[in-house]
Amino acid sequence: MSELARTPELIAAEINLIKHETRRTILVNSVEIGKRLHEVKSLVPHGEWGKWLESNVDYSQSTANNLMRISEEYAPMLTRSNSQALENLSYTQAVALLALPSEEREQFVTENNVKGKSTRELNKLLKEKQQLEQMLEQAQKELESERSALKTVSESYDRLEKANTKHYEEAKKLKEQLKEAKKSGNSDEVDRLQREIAAKNQELQSTTARIKSLEQELMEKPLEVSAVVEKVPEAVEKELQELRQGAAVTKYKLQFEGLVSGFKGLLGALAEIKETDPASHERYKNAVAGLINKMSQAL
Repeated sequence: MSELARTPELIAAEINLIKHETRRTILVNSVEIGKRLHEVKSLVPHGEWGKWLESNVDYSQSTANNLMRISEEYAPMLTRSNSQALENLSYTQAVALLALPSEEREQFVTENNVKGKSTRELNKLLKEKQQLEQMLEQAQKELESERSALKTVSESYDRLEKANTKHYEEAKKLKEQLKEAKKSGNSDEVDRLQREIAAKNQELQSTTARIKSLEQELMEKPLEVSAVVEKVPEAVEKELQELRQGAAVTKYKLQFEGLVSGFKGLLGALAEIKETDPASHERYKNAVAGLINKMSQAL
């Protein structure tokens, strides 16, 4: 049987096979070296670790630390049968990916074709991913802050409404007592009741003014929620398109859920007002309708 002709295509295939085999063993060997570095570090006297590395294996402490971390982080992953994506990592890629949580690492490698990227490209991709996650975290914090502020205003409004109702009932009783005092001719009691009524009227005016102020604040608050503008570098547009779209959708869902929840609470409050204060119900209902109209115009 004649020997297979040595063509450029055949030689290229052989070279690529050797490259693949070499690349496949880099991470496995790094893990094994890291294990042994862990072992020997416990045997070397304290303070002699750096000297031992330099004299015996020609490693800096930084390189040794990276190798030991690789052994800790990647050894469990490489024991799984579906770890082919990780096996093809270079040493520098493996070190760069240590920046990711272990539970995200393999998925990130698969989804972003890490094998075909240079270390510089990989570091850039990791940095942009981190920036995007920070923006999402900031968006969540701002949303929670707005929800908290709105809740505080709403609770203050409820307390003032109850206080206002109480003042109104007390003033009403005092006025009835004043009528009786005038009929009986008790001038001292008349003077006392008139002073109390004046004080209650002042309290009513104060709480009513504060209620009106909070009504305005409640109407305007949903329109004041600050938007988080994603200033993503142009280079990320190509590499992180799906991630960025996911971030926008997540932010939308959070805002939408908050809006729906708030509107349900608003409807519940209106229902209570209708039962306890029918005369005011239509005014509050119109305020909600006006807010909805403003929100619709803002879309």
